[in-house]
Amino acid sequence: MYSIKEARQTLANVDLVEGLPLAEVRTRLDIGLRLGDTGKGILAFYLADLADRRGNQSSGHRSTIQLAPQRLGMDRRRAGELIAAGRTLRELPRIHGAFCAGDIGWPMVV
Repeated sequence: MYSIKEARQTLANVDLVEGLPLAEVRTRLDIGLRLGDTGKGILAFYLADLADRRGNQSSGHRSTIQLAPQRLGMDRRRAGELIAAGRTLRELPRIHGAFCAGDIGWPMVV
């Protein structure tokens, strides 16, 4: 997973350009995929943290799954899946490490 700093730098340096050589298109597809995985990892981590600390209560929501559609525009099912994945990554440090290192992608985490 990219660190937040690395993700920002990558996003700042990626221009959307048509007609690039195919090798560069493939590279940019890989970058886009990894950035998507990074975003999902960040959401999973913080949604699980929020759920476990009952942080949703300070905003008047009964659960983090109830908060997610209103705050993030995310459906409840996806929020539940992300919370479960965040908890799983916390409980399985080797999987979390492999994900952060880019050795496995998001589909292998969930």
